[in-house]
Amino acid sequence: MISPAVSRYIVDQKCIGYATIRCISPPQPAGIASFDIHLGADLSSNAVSFSFEVPPEVTLISPPSGPTAGATVVTLSGRHMLGHHMPLCRFGSNAPSAADFVSSALMRCEAGSHEEGEVVAEVSVNDEGQHFTSSGISFEYYVEPR
Repeated sequence: MISPAVSRYIVDQKCIGYATIRCISPPQPAGIASFDIHLGADLSSNAVSFSFEVPPEVTLISPPSGPTAGATVVTLSGRHMLGHHMPLCRFGSNAPSAADFVSSALMRCEAGSHEEGEVVAEVSVNDEGQHFTSSGISFEYYVEPR
């Protein structure tokens, strides 16, 4: 039986194939931690480092609305909005779109087209869109007058 350990914790795991194991890490403070894989009494010789980061939070969106046609450049303000990978924004049910880091407190992205109504705007900063914030900041889509 394979028993992966993170810090001093034994965590649930799933063998994905011959050379792949998927684990869910326990909560850790921000920083670098390492983990090893134990197979019975044997310890792997390949300790791996893992980075734990404070999750980003969106606190303000400007402008708070835009036309259903999209193309509105939006600034999202918040905390911990820096990462090492491509940042993404998501507006409601739209597919995520590329964003730009301005600082650890600002990101910019474009609100794509969407039907009229209020949606939640969220960001992903470090995991290629696997996890998005859950801040609940709204963006309102409106139909432009003709």
